[in-house]
Amino acid sequence: MNNSSKIYLITNIPAPYRHHLFNKIAENYPNFTVIYSLSNESDRKWGNSLSEIRYNYIIFEKKIRSKVKTFNIKILKIIIGHCNKNTIFMIGSCGVINKYIIVTFSYIMKYKYIMISDGEINNSLSLIKKIRKKIICKYSSGILVPGKRGKEFFEGLGIDSKKIYNSYFSHDIQYFKKYYDKKQYFRDKIRGTLGICDDDIVILTISRFLDWKRLEDLFEALNLVKDDEYILKKLQVLLIGNGEYTKPIVEFLKSQNHIKINWIRSMAYNTISEYYASADFFVLPSEGDIWGLVVNEALSMGLPVICTKKIGASELIKDGINGFIIPARKPIVLANRIRILYENINLREKMSSEAIKIHKTWNSTMAIESITKLLNKLD
Repeated sequence: MNNSSKIYLITNIPAPYRHHLFNKIAENYPNFTVIYSLSNESDRKWGNSLSEIRYNYIIFEKKIRSKVKTFNIKILKIIIGHCNKNTIFMIGSCGVINKYIIVTFSYIMKYKYIMISDGEINNSLSLIKKIRKKIICKYSSGILVPGKRGKEFFEGLGIDSKKIYNSYFSHDIQYFKKYYDKKQYFRDKIRGTLGICDDDIVILTISRFLDWKRLEDLFEALNLVKDDEYILKKLQVLLIGNGEYTKPIVEFLKSQNHIKINWIRSMAYNTISEYYASADFFVLPSEGDIWGLVVNEALSMGLPVICTKKIGASELIKDGINGFIIPARKPIVLANRIRILYENINLREKMSSEAIKIHKTWNSTMAIESITKLLNKLD
């Protein structure tokens, strides 16, 4: 790829977990710019993360909305005013019509474009949408997807596997390592703040409150062990998140008052590692996460992970080694795995030792190598 090429990555919001990777890309490609559709979405409370940015960026709309607008006229001004024959677009989540405008413009002007995609939740697209997505990807220079599940989705659409590259969707492992190295300190700090005893067993879950996240399965699983008073006495849930499904979750929790729950609706991303440090294991019962970066984060903090096989990041879990993979919508199975980890401290410690090895098999260096390989192909 020509070093003078301008690379524009277009996505939804400046989520703090993306900055590390984007900073790395900018180190290799000085003409790299990220275009954000919004400054934030209303159900995401991360604090000010823009200070961490060391790459060029533009924000379409410096407002907070519930979701990205399907069409934004400002995108026309940007793509027309900033492009030349060496322009490359990397297109992520930016609104349906916005996406089609960029793709159509690129096709007409013979600009190269790369699709950044997750696939789809449960392969749920209608036939018409599948056809549209197939056409967009057919004329792209490549597709970046996180892991096997994303690749399988596009192969299912008939896309040539040679065009599909693993994005190795990851987080800043070195940043999390600083907290892992002082894990006991942060464990004591957070538990002291929340009034959690040192010998309590804490289940952590971090999630947006959406119906397909299936948080109620976690609470139903805990309900299944309510007859064991000792477990309920020493078991606590640390729940971090909010979203459009908050009201049903609140109503459900009111009926489960025997479960000890610390619910934190939002926090700045730069403090979240401390809460991972306070927990004993991590649970994500979702039936639709195309990836699930919280799995990466939990593993890097040495937490055994219980997640469903419907989560893309489940490919990081070695069942029985660094966590458990369970079927979705099966609270009885989840209850069994919770009981196993609760009762067996030696197993938790062994799984913890295996969990932190994630940095060897899935990291931002691998992501950069994959992206660079794709960009170099565009010469």
